[in-house]
Amino acid sequence: MYRAFCRGFAGLAIAISGVSFSFAGMLSNGPLTVETNDTTGTVHDITFNGTHFFEYNPIADFGFQGKNNPTLELNQSNAATDYFDLSMSGLSYSGTYDNVLDIAFTRTYSLVPGQNVLRVETSFTNNSADAADFSYFDIYDPDPGATSAADDVATINDRFILDSVEVGQASLASGLSVLIGSYDSRAVVGSGNPTGNWTSFFSSGNPDANGALSAANRLQIGLQTTLASGAMTSFTYDLAFGTSVSGTQNEFIEANVATVPEPTSLALYGLGTLCCGIGAAYKRRMKKNKDA
Repeated sequence: MYRAFCRGFAGLAIAISGVSFSFAGMLSNGPLTVETNDTTGTVHDITFNGTHFFEYNPIADFGFQGKNNPTLELNQSNAATDYFDLSMSGLSYSGTYDNVLDIAFTRTYSLVPGQNVLRVETSFTNNSADAADFSYFDIYDPDPGATSAADDVATINDRFILDSVEVGQASLASGLSVLIGSYDSRAVVGSGNPTGNWTSFFSSGNPDANGALSAANRLQIGLQTTLASGAMTSFTYDLAFGTSVSGTQNEFIEANVATVPEPTSLALYGLGTLCCGIGAAYKRRMKKNKDA
């Protein structure tokens, strides 16, 4: 059964590379467990079927960049700096990107019921006086099976079209995989060794390892958008996990299948509505005759 809970650790700190921070958010459905960093609002660790993907050498970062301001602001899972003055409520983190612009945002983590899929939903509001052009992005470095901070696990990465959307996948030779993607048409996905800055990621092409094995491979996703003053938008992407390449892809697709009533259900609903209408008309006619 799907379950979600948050844990508070008063005074508990995790040290990685000499940096201390705490984590307090957790989601679990049994096979898949996600821990978030309550300082930076990033993913701290993901465990799937007992294998840690981000416990060591964690790179699970998110950030912003303004179109007219190339300065990058990035919250990192293995750092203690919070650029966005985050506040936490459950598994939602709210903050502001205020480098020249004034973009309020709320980033929420959840597990898709019945699937081994982490969903990350972010809403944005432009509180700037003028229209705002900005980029928003995430980068992940999966190290499945790492047993120490010295490990840097190589993954087989590829970027391709799945169910009409662009996705990136990182896998081990055993088939253990993680896939990132979004059904938002604005999404840009990368799956390989990132080069250059985030401006080039959006403008000149996202990385694609084309099935190559490398410890430098990453998974990236983001969007560029323009918001009028006072306008709002949102962006959602999924991280799907599985023990095989195809199984992971199926997890992603199934998590995004809309629930459509079966024809029998629709027929019953229509019949019920018709009966209710006939009954109401009969009551009105009887009341009219009685009053007469």
